[in-house]
This record gives sequence, C-alpha cells and structure tokens, in this order.
Amino acid sequence: MKKFLVLSFLPALIIILQSPSSRLGSLPAEAAIGAWELIGPYGGNVQALARNPSNSSELFSVGLNGQICRTTDGGRTWSLATVLNPLPDYVYDIAFSPSNPDILYLDTYRQGIYKSVDHGAHWAACPYATDCTAQGSLLVSPSNPNQILAA
Repeated sequence: MKKFLVLSFLPALIIILQSPSSRLGSLPAEAAIGAWELIGPYGGNVQALARNPSNSSELFSVGLNGQICRTTDGGRTWSLATVLNPLPDYVYDIAFSPSNPDILYLDTYRQGIYKSVDHGAHWAACPYATDCTAQGSLLVSPSNPNQILAA
C-alpha cells in the first residue's frame, strides 16, 4: 500500500526536488507554486518506476496511458521510450532483471505481462493463465531473468 501512496506523489516530488531554490526564495508557498514547472514524465499518472540495477541514474516510468518514459540523469529530464500497443487497461508494475538490465517486465491488467529484451524498445505480451486476470507487483529472479514472481 505504501508503494502506491509514494508513487501518487512522485510527480510532485520530482518537481519539488528539481525546482531551483532561487525561484522559491522567501516567497510564501502560494506564490512559489506558480513558479514550478512540470519536467516529466509525460502525461503524469505514474503508476510504477524501475531503476536500472547497473546504472542508478536510469529509471523507467510507466503511466496509466501505456506510455513508458525513460530518464538517464536521475529524473532531471525524461523522454518517451515507447507506447504499448494495444494500450493496456491498467498498468501495475515495471521491473528490471537484476542480472540483465536489457530485460524488463511490465505487469498489466487483463493483457498479462509484457517482456522487453532490448532495453524497453520493443515489448511482447505474455498472457496470463486462463484463471488469472491481474497481478500487482513483479519480482525478477536475481540469477535467472526468465523467472518472475507476479503477485
């Protein structure tokens, strides 16, 4: 539950952390809010973040709209990496493989788990079993990138 609470405030935290202190100065909070600017990821509604285990400055974010964004400078700038097609109904989680950062997994509602073997450039659907409709979190085995736990 804490994960979702933290992620719901993530865009605001990114804005706060990236706002130059000179803009805020000694202005009251109401005045300072107007000086902030959105720096990404695109579209907001960030559902999940994944940090590259080999490069702590690289993160992927995924939004409700299926947009997958990427930063290589710790969140200062974001670019659109890809858009899932077809668009998922809902996205739960995104995860890197700890042993191979070129492999990423994305957990969606009803469409199943998507897998990328080329660092997020292309994604292939891996449908759920017939008696399973949704998961919430992904955990990739540290030693085998083809073993994942979806719960």
